[in-house]
Amino acid sequence: MTETLHYEFEGTARWAHHLFSPDTKFDSVGLYSVHLDLTPESKAKYLQSGIQVKPAIDKSDGKVYVRFSRRKAPWMSALTPPMVFDKTGQPWNPSVIIGNGSKLKVKVVTWTGKKGVGHRLEAVQVQEHVPYEKPVTEAPKPAETTATATPPQTKLPTGW
Repeated sequence: MTETLHYEFEGTARWAHHLFSPDTKFDSVGLYSVHLDLTPESKAKYLQSGIQVKPAIDKSDGKVYVRFSRRKAPWMSALTPPMVFDKTGQPWNPSVIIGNGSKLKVKVVTWTGKKGVGHRLEAVQVQEHVPYEKPVTEAPKPAETTATATPPQTKLPTGW
């Protein structure tokens, strides 16, 4: 039997829009997920955990984030969302969208399988809520010729 461990990770939400309704874009059953910029302490714990999901780089700003997810497991009769709570432990109102920049704590369960350490998102606690703001679309700006913008990083930095 494989060993299961529970971890809590803290960070800033990059994308928390699939906590109450699954993303079915690439998976017909759906996937619940949250993207987090981990705190330094959580980053160290994440690296120590051995979870096989590689961190990703946001192409817009070059920052590294981790996606924690919940898929339908073979033993589950149906895909259920992770539990979501406010900072006092009360259930989160699903009609209140969790905006990017919110401070979150996530609880995941891990197990060791054939491909290494897998994980499943179990719960999310919103420690500091930032209201969701719909992106404003702007007209394209003319190219600036006087300054050269530094492109965001595309490789994981040392330590990841």
